[in-house]
Amino acid sequence: MNKELFKYKISKIIKNDKLYDSLRYFLKFKKLPNYKNPQTFNEKMLWRKIKKRYNLQSMVSDRIAVRDYVGSKKLKIFLPDLYISTSKPSTIDFSKLPNKFVIKGAHGSGWVKIVNDKASMDKDKIISMCNQWLNMNYYHLGREWVYEKLKPEIIIEELLIDDSGHIPSDIKCFCFHGKLHFIQLDYDRFVRHGRAIYDRNWDKIPAELHYPDFGKNFDKPKNLNDIIAISESLSEEFDFIRVDLYSLKNKIYFGELTNYPGNGLEKFKPCIYDKKFGDLLSLK
Repeated sequence: MNKELFKYKISKIIKNDKLYDSLRYFLKFKKLPNYKNPQTFNEKMLWRKIKKRYNLQSMVSDRIAVRDYVGSKKLKIFLPDLYISTSKPSTIDFSKLPNKFVIKGAHGSGWVKIVNDKASMDKDKIISMCNQWLNMNYYHLGREWVYEKLKPEIIIEELLIDDSGHIPSDIKCFCFHGKLHFIQLDYDRFVRHGRAIYDRNWDKIPAELHYPDFGKNFDKPKNLNDIIAISESLSEEFDFIRVDLYSLKNKIYFGELTNYPGNGLEKFKPCIYDKKFGDLLSLK
């Protein structure tokens, strides 16, 4: 049984969301989360999952519905082309797709399959994978309530690649009360996943979050001001949201909106940054 299916089965046994999250937090941090007076970023993410719920959070978690939300903002931002949306993978006509594309589960997070060469893919395995996603409610994998009522759907999108044929780095903008405070840059995700943290001025923060920073230095994006403006516009209706973007060929592309980064379970090194970033979020 793979790790995802194991978590799915355990989640169905433990019915209480708070208890389930507390147990996972304890296994990660060797202490229980402080729900009465949360202080750290991770504790506040767990608190928000239980105590602060509103419909917009769920709507933007749907990879199809969020496209309309982004479009309603009238921003200078691009969406990857959407080739297919279906609940019946067996009906997909792969002959009409380009050679490269990405398959996603619209009703979950992390359900992503990159196809770099259509001719060499195993069609039966792809369809089986899609059916497995469709038969799962992502809520049960991490108790993120925002996914519980979403319609199971498979989407196939344009694969974003740069001039060298690589997938661009993820620019993940942490926005608190409508203001971008820091950026998580995920690079070489499918080779040797590294993660660097920058403030809004692109000064590097001496911290690591879940993945190591291998010491690479990245030039400040020429369109950083646009990245900040777009992320703050997309976050203005939330107390907290992470806005995931890509900068490619002088264009800014939308990735996704994330309510609970790491599901409140990603370690900061040094750990003082868990508290520093937590201080940015008021729960009042």
